[in-house]
Amino acid sequence: PHDELLLAMTMAAAIQAAVAKALVPVNSGELREGIETVPATSAAHHVVSAMKSTAEHGPFVEYGTSTMDAQPFMRPARDNTKKQVFRHLRSESSRLVGTTARRVR
Repeated sequence: PHDELLLAMTMAAAIQAAVAKALVPVNSGELREGIETVPATSAAHHVVSAMKSTAEHGPFVEYGTSTMDAQPFMRPARDNTKKQVFRHLRSESSRLVGTTARRVR
């Protein structure tokens, strides 16, 4: 179940990354192509997964600069997918609990 939980968390981040790619402003495409999912890891009773942008100019586009307005895409992707991500994680958690319970019997 642990590996399956990590996969479910990685898939949740992939949902957010897909929306970020749809929202990101595109000039050369480098910023959009640099949006990726970070595989989930676990340590000290925490499971962490994320999306990130590998393009150097990502933070400047997201937050703006003194000469350029912000054009957020990561935060809106996170905010706009909360319900979908929670539904996905709830469904996967229920499935994993059911699978584990059947194995214990």
